[in-house]
Amino acid sequence: MINVYKYTEETFNHVPKGYCAYGSEIEQIYKENSGLLYDCIVDAWKLGFEQAYRAAKAGKLDFQQQQ
Repeated sequence: MINVYKYTEETFNHVPKGYCAYGSEIEQIYKENSGLLYDCIVDAWKLGFEQAYRAAKAGKLDFQQQQ
């Protein structure tokens, strides 16, 4: 198992300009999933973004593969 907080400590440095989770979007998710904490949702987003970032950087996304 990875240490999520260590894994994502640099995530915000990788986010392209204009790509972010807006408060209204997080609030919408929070309201739809009552009982989840705001910080948990942000941490989950960071983890998902970091995984996508690292996969793209490594050329592992399906659209980066040679056909």
